[in-house]
Amino acid sequence: MLLVFEKLFDKMNPEEQRKIVESLIAEVHLHPKETWKEGKNPIKEIKYTFPVSQEVIAELGDTLSTVETIVLLQRQHT
Repeated sequence: MLLVFEKLFDKMNPEEQRKIVESLIAEVHLHPKETWKEGKNPIKEIKYTFPVSQEVIAELGDTLSTVETIVLLQRQHT
């Protein structure tokens, strides 16, 4: 199921998605709010309801970076 999770998750409605996420996560620990910096993940630790190897947790941690891109396209009239 984990191999096709994204495909299944995308077919769920928002209420089903919320329920599945709630069932997979036991606890979320955040860094203190005053230490939050722009671009840095405020999540300190996530405890799942199922066993996850330390290698997977390390991959999901602060070592990953994300990029958000916004593009404005305009048609030029000549």
